[in-house]
Amino acid sequence: MVTNKDIDREFEAGWYSLYDSLIVELDDLPCEIKIKQAKEKFALLRVYYTIDDKYKDYRDKVDAIIDKYVQLSERTCIDCGSQEAVKKQYIHGYLVTICDDCYSKHKDS
Repeated sequence: MVTNKDIDREFEAGWYSLYDSLIVELDDLPCEIKIKQAKEKFALLRVYYTIDDKYKDYRDKVDAIIDKYVQLSERTCIDCGSQEAVKKQYIHGYLVTICDDCYSKHKDS
């Protein structure tokens, strides 16, 4: 069970479905996980959590699930969620994972 899953998402809407899918997978585990923070950092999804010591045997499983979604974020546009023509680009001094279409929209704004 995941608690605190409705925290502020510190990333754009393109990754919302990734985060939602991550929470669904974590919710299936028979342990209590508390999400501390979910954000974009260095163009990747980052999710920080705590887990009670009585569930310590599940830490590797939790980390593996989170790592799967971190890897997916590397191939998913943070703006629109597309997985076509996605790469890391700098926009206004920030490195983001973004598709070519969204990059074109943002680079001139």
